[in-house]
Amino acid sequence: MLKTDVLFFFRHWIDTHRKGSIVVTSSMSSQIINQAALNRPLTQVFYNSSKAAVSNLVKGLAAEWVGHGIRVNAISPGYGKCFGFFSGFVLAISWSS
Repeated sequence: MLKTDVLFFFRHWIDTHRKGSIVVTSSMSSQIINQAALNRPLTQVFYNSSKAAVSNLVKGLAAEWVGHGIRVNAISPGYGKCFGFFSGFVLAISWSS
């Protein structure tokens, strides 16, 4: 689904000569190994590797699309108290005329 949606907007922006921004939510877990305690890593290798893939996707898209005036960025939140909020993969797309 991501590929279809992003490519649709990308082609639309190119065809209409629009500039825009894509912001993707990643995680600090794409860069570090979370610890449950000293010398005791959390067992979440699949989460960490998927977030690393998201961060690398953003770098690749940013490099490929900058020449068309399309910026691609990621935010990678860290730890924080959360009271009943769901945090997941979010794709926010905006454009200017």
